Amino acid sequence: MLIPMAARIRLISARARCTTFIREPTWVAVSGFSGFQPRRFEPDEKDRFTKDPKALHTFRRWLEHNANKTYPLFFARSEAQEEARNEFVNSMRDALKNPGLEEKVIPPWAVGCRRLPNHYMFLGPNSPIAQANYICKHITRIQQQGIKSIEVTKEAVDDFIEHKDQYMKDMVWNEDCRSWYKGNTADGKIIALWPGSTLHYIDTLRQVRYEDFKVQDFGNHFSYLGNGMSKLEMAPDADLAYYIRQRDDAPIIGSKFVYKKAGPELTAINMTTAKASEETTTDVSRLKFTNRVRHICIPQAYLCIYTIESSPSLDNHPIRVQQ
Repeated sequence: MLIPMAARIRLISARARCTTFIREPTWVAVSGFSGFQPRRFEPDEKDRFTKDPKALHTFRRWLEHNANKTYPLFFARSEAQEEARNEFVNSMRDALKNPGLEEKVIPPWAVGCRRLPNHYMFLGPNSPIAQANYICKHITRIQQQGIKSIEVTKEAVDDFIEHKDQYMKDMVWNEDCRSWYKGNTADGKIIALWPGSTLHYIDTLRQVRYEDFKVQDFGNHFSYLGNGMSKLEMAPDADLAYYIRQRDDAPIIGSKFVYKKAGPELTAINMTTAKASEETTTDVSRLKFTNRVRHICIPQAYLCIYTIESSPSLDNHPIRVQQ
């Protein structure tokens, strides 16, 4: 990314200039919008991160935690989007101080409608990063079960595209702005984004829906069962009673939703490591949901429909569960 590097130009010389050529207007994010005010890290902080991996891990999680809280602003015409837009516009006007430039630089479309693409790619249509584990689950099954080929069904693809297109109608990326999300068009279909948040994507790929794939075996479907013995039994020193234990520590199976509450190291704005203050950061907890009632897809929650209603903030929203 060249934008962070451009900030260093003034450090080289007070008379240094940077000429920028842009195809179309673009949003410049409010400094500290995701909860952290960009700054130089002190030598003692760098030393702490080097010597204490836990401190660095906590800081990374804190950044990601706050970034994930901003997802509701991507719902078009929502209060969160309107609030973000107002903050971005005011920030850009304060920086430009030139009505002529404001008209040329400030976009007419929603915040987040277009963004800089990442060309270091391991991607497919409507798929963000982090597919490796999902792909490896398929590879492992192919290897272990002697599968000749595996192919997604046309019905699954068509249904996903139909759902994705319907979902994107209410998102800011669907507005009239040219974007790589839409194949460098202004009014094309959104082909580069997942229909949901980061956490929604993680939940969805946690389990493979094998019913969406057509599998072809080399012969008998169960030939991979072999001689009826586990590979574990071939190791002379293996624990052959590992499944006998004093407490139930197996992963939860079913649609029960269990979450880990964010600790004070993630919810505190004035984090010691971050050195972020209320005056220099945007409090993402103020972003509001739209007044529309929206149905949120929670994978594996087959028995319930979760509905988020109108709410004053992201951190305190009622969820009505319809059985």
